[in-house]
Amino acid sequence: MFLEKWFSLPIWYVDIDINLEPIKQKCLELKSASPGRQYSNRGGWQSNDFFFTDYPELTELTQRLTEELDSACRDVNENFKLEINNVWINVNENGNSNARHVHALSVLSGVFYVAATEQSGNIVFEHETGIEHYSVNHYGSDLFNGTVRYAPIAGRLLIFPSWLHHYVEPVQDNNTRISIAFNTKQIV
Repeated sequence: MFLEKWFSLPIWYVDIDINLEPIKQKCLELKSASPGRQYSNRGGWQSNDFFFTDYPELTELTQRLTEELDSACRDVNENFKLEINNVWINVNENGNSNARHVHALSVLSGVFYVAATEQSGNIVFEHETGIEHYSVNHYGSDLFNGTVRYAPIAGRLLIFPSWLHHYVEPVQDNNTRISIAFNTKQIV
């Protein structure tokens, strides 16, 4: 018997070894200089979109994110090319979270954790399979999963399909959770 996995959804992750302190300081500086915007954040702060090139402190991070995005693209197809087209910062404190949402008009999206602890709130991805309407004991197999959680880890990058519903659970400690998120567009 053959097994074909047709409706797979990729989620890439990699830990990037980079000095996070100057990035963290820049994020906090931007937070103190702007009221930000309200989108999916519940409590917490979200910056307006910016360009990586606006801040020299983000140059090395920009290069690393671009390399990892290119690697993910090669997993799809050698001719598949994307570029980052908008970037923003999220800062969550105790009790803050992000509501369920998708990233419209994008192909792949990413989140890079600048500061986080085990209690900083998992990112939860939900695939609308309908499995929640059925009683299925899948005995730990990932073939029937509709939900997956990733713990935030400082220095970790996640890349995922932009149409995949996701949310961030509330921060459960007194440490600040800082992430930089981005969307991509296809280069044709």
